[in-house]
Amino acid sequence: MPIFTGKILLISGGIGFFRSTVLKRFLRTDIKEIRIFSRDEKMQDAARQGEETGEIERQLRELLSKELSRENPKRSYYMEQALNYFDHFKDDLFRYRKDGNYPIDNNLAERQVRPFTAMRKGIQHYGSDDGAERAAVYLSVVSTVKLAGVSVWKFLGYFFEDMVTGGSKHRALLKLSAA
Repeated sequence: MPIFTGKILLISGGIGFFRSTVLKRFLRTDIKEIRIFSRDEKMQDAARQGEETGEIERQLRELLSKELSRENPKRSYYMEQALNYFDHFKDDLFRYRKDGNYPIDNNLAERQVRPFTAMRKGIQHYGSDDGAERAAVYLSVVSTVKLAGVSVWKFLGYFFEDMVTGGSKHRALLKLSAA
């Protein structure tokens, strides 16, 4: 395949037969280099618990502490907000190191938002700030219901029925506690 001559191929994801088939195919070409990124759980856990990750966390915490302890008249309001946010949530930001159930990235959230971002562009940003805020609430509920593996239509039916009757079927559907 001449279009790959002298190029670097990155194979990410894919396991077993698919990856080996792709790899065998490209090994027979004039490709310059093949790089394989694997996300197997054992490797991820080792990286999460590794010394290098621990050192990065320690350095970030040290830098944050140092930055917050000194007055800096040139620091913008937004930088101040970001530092305070980081300080407030620093333990949560590194929780993935202690518990493998927490992802290191937010790819799942980004994948959930992507279709709505495309839709928003198509309908001119909902016409107003109020419209955008209502849409954000609606779309957040829809995404949450989908992630729970529940029918959106069933959830919304129960929700509106519960608004009239004062019931809590919609909460039970998602196993939500009464607030």
